[in-house]
Amino acid sequence: MIHQLVSISGRKRAGKNSLANVFIEEFAAKNILAKQYAFADELKKELDPLFLLNAGVSAFTEDPVEKELLRKVLIAYGTGYWRNKDPDHWIKKLEKTLAAKETPHVAILTDTRFYSNELPWVEKNGGITVHLSRYNDNGNLFPPAGEDEMVNDPILEERAKFTLKWNNFHDDDSLRYYKGRQFFNQIFADKIPQWQNDFPLLKT
Repeated sequence: MIHQLVSISGRKRAGKNSLANVFIEEFAAKNILAKQYAFADELKKELDPLFLLNAGVSAFTEDPVEKELLRKVLIAYGTGYWRNKDPDHWIKKLEKTLAAKETPHVAILTDTRFYSNELPWVEKNGGITVHLSRYNDNGNLFPPAGEDEMVNDPILEERAKFTLKWNNFHDDDSLRYYKGRQFFNQIFADKIPQWQNDFPLLKT
């Protein structure tokens, strides 16, 4: 069972996955098991067989060129089709995944994009809401990627319990992890002792 949900919202290229990786490592050092999840993973699970069969590429590819080619199809199916047919389709899919027996203490959700239903779902489940922004090399925030992000991101930021901003660290992992650990302590330092007491101990 999931004991705690953490949601990280933010624009494309804000570094949400990078921040989640820092959080996972910091939790592990405190004997708390955390895992990253995304609504988009549920979308990719549905389309992965189609892409593999017909294009020879996985929907989960990390190749930047392939990812950009797949992006429009993912958006068309995930948003254009399913959000019009059933806005909660991906929420329901994620709920089933989180209901599995082998789940972590902390589920970190890295793609809360819609304030109308995804954010309320996180809040209803007692989730900690975090909004992350990232400055580019010119000192400006990365722009929104598309109309949906332009509309939703300001409201997600306004309603987040924690709003964080960091710089464009490029390949400087040490600086990224240093800043990420600062964010971790800012959000979780006062909660860790209680969680260590409440959550089942990990086998070592």
